[in-house]
Amino acid sequence: EGLDGSMPFRWISADWLRMWADGAKCPPEIDNRAAMCAHGKLDPSKCSAMKRISVEAWDALLEKKYELIGRALMEEDWCDECLRAQAQEALETDKQADEWVDIRSQVQTALDFDLDSAQLGSEQS
Repeated sequence: EGLDGSMPFRWISADWLRMWADGAKCPPEIDNRAAMCAHGKLDPSKCSAMKRISVEAWDALLEKKYELIGRALMEEDWCDECLRAQAQEALETDKQADEWVDIRSQVQTALDFDLDSAQLGSEQS
């Protein structure tokens, strides 16, 4: 059991697992490398392409002669470094979006002021 009370698990490609579950011909290798980041851990942006399975299910797949390429990705193998970087990038994107809203508001205010000034000038003539 994990520190938080959860059961240990392994990450596996959702596509590979779907093929296996459907009885389709799946590759003889379980290859999680496409979901790994440069740090050799699970890339948080690729979690949606992965599924969690129990250690027992994982071991049963390996016992059925499916070959593991790379290494098993365990529950603690998601990458904190990439998660922080992606969160920072999202914050920066939000900040830029807020800045554009502010700039657009300032431009709109300036344009409205110019239109009001132009209307006042034409009314005085």
